[in-house]
Amino acid sequence: MAIADDRSPRAPQNPPGPPVRAACGLALAALGLLSALPGCGSSQRYAVSGTITVGGEPVDTGRVFFVPVEGAKGPRVQGEIIGGQYRVTAQGGLLAGKYRVELDAKKKTGRKIRGRIIGGEFGEVDETISMAPRIYQDADSPLIVEVPGATETIDIAVPAA
Repeated sequence: MAIADDRSPRAPQNPPGPPVRAACGLALAALGLLSALPGCGSSQRYAVSGTITVGGEPVDTGRVFFVPVEGAKGPRVQGEIIGGQYRVTAQGGLLAGKYRVELDAKKKTGRKIRGRIIGGEFGEVDETISMAPRIYQDADSPLIVEVPGATETIDIAVPAA
């Protein structure tokens, strides 16, 4: 009667051959293609632009903030307001979804005051005052817009205080 010796050396395991590597490569490539397809989880960013008015008057200067709401994904995005127009480029743009709009809307008074100018130096700058009612300036803003998943013109009209 022969007894097997468990201490006998075993042959080393060879790494998977070319057919296994090829199958793994194809599976990874297919997974990569699937993740690039558009859909609910798309990370495509869209340019958005338009006019901004408060009480029917164009906003001279300021910033507009788009904050994702109702399950929308993505970061808070801002655009600069100049002469009643704003623009958010596709590079730093919005994902499809709903956003709360918050405004830092300023109106020039026509007076010049001493203040910081470009480069951090001090000089004469236009004096500005806030235009938007307080409720539109922060997280309490009731203004909601939807980006449908395309480059879009969205005009924003806020009532006067």
